[in-house]
Amino acid sequence: GGTLTARVGEAGDESVTVLVDDALRQLAYADVAHAAVQVEFRHPPEAEARRLGGTPTTTEEDDTE
Repeated sequence: GGTLTARVGEAGDESVTVLVDDALRQLAYADVAHAAVQVEFRHPPEAEARRLGGTPTTTEEDDTE
């Protein structure tokens, strides 16, 4: 048990891939007692998106932060 903060990746029927401290981890839903999701309204860092199998998206607006 314990608490972790992670970026959520691909979700399947029995588990989800999460990125915790730059390491990919499979987390079985059966092992989760309680979960909360925080939504970000910006693109994730490119390296994190690539690790999770996503395609990083950048626009001209992203560079103006």
